[in-house]
Amino acid sequence: PIHANSLASITIELQDSIDDLSKENVDFKLVQVAKLEDGYFVLNDAFQDLDVDFNTELLAEEVEAICTKLSGYSMVGQTLVTDEEGKAVLEDVEEGLYFIDPVNINEYERMSPMLVSVPEWDGDTLNYDVLMYPKHRPFEKLIIKKIDRDSKDEILDSIEFTSFKDKDCTESLKTFKGNGTLSILMREDA
Repeated sequence: PIHANSLASITIELQDSIDDLSKENVDFKLVQVAKLEDGYFVLNDAFQDLDVDFNTELLAEEVEAICTKLSGYSMVGQTLVTDEEGKAVLEDVEEGLYFIDPVNINEYERMSPMLVSVPEWDGDTLNYDVLMYPKHRPFEKLIIKKIDRDSKDEILDSIEFTSFKDKDCTESLKTFKGNGTLSILMREDA
């Protein structure tokens, strides 16, 4: 049996991105999906329709499918916001299973929702201070170089590129400026 520990915590720590993007002000929603009772996960009332036994070993694909399903739920939870180092901590966490959803990535990379158990096994011991490193995926990058039409040499003077919402180029989204080369992350707002 696992005994209650009022000192449990969940820490989310973002890793550096390939493009050195800011890890600050990234919002996560945390929702307890199941409580830990007498060493077993018991689904909270709002999640009874999940039809999953979290007391068995689940494959990564199964966990991913559960997270996708949970993303569609309307849930009330706690919000965690990362600091300038990309860390967010929730203390005094009740034992159980938590769904963590990145609801606003701000300037950071794409991330998928995840499940975390509190406590979690660390070898042969239980760890009540759970540290999460969310998987992140970089955005595709569009690189635009200004070249001379005839010589094909790169021109290093100023360049400006504007993205538009519509094919008729009437509603602009964002303008990018640079010297000879532009590197644009293909985010939804680019």
